[in-house]
Amino acid sequence: MNDLLAWLKLQNTGIGTYIEFQKRTLRLAAACADQAALFQLFAQLSARFVMTYEDMPMDVAIADHALVRLTRLVEAAAKSPGLSAAEQLRLLNEIASADLGRVEALAGAGG
Repeated sequence: MNDLLAWLKLQNTGIGTYIEFQKRTLRLAAACADQAALFQLFAQLSARFVMTYEDMPMDVAIADHALVRLTRLVEAAAKSPGLSAAEQLRLLNEIASADLGRVEALAGAGG
């Protein structure tokens, strides 16, 4: 997870970041059975974002907030092994319900 986070922090806000993020998380899901659900949720989150913005211009505010939000979710996931089961479930639910393209939702979540 720390390698994924380090890579993500070096990326730009372009759609290619989310395409590569999805590929990386799918590979991690296959390689890390103990965190497969987490990585699958991250892959689905990035896929939804790509499907929404792949063939259209993306507002700068959306691009900036999306990367900040995704980075914060990965940071939280990097700390998840130390969380209780209830806290881990809350994090998984947060990732599953996240919408990187909604600036108002992102701003309300600290992004």
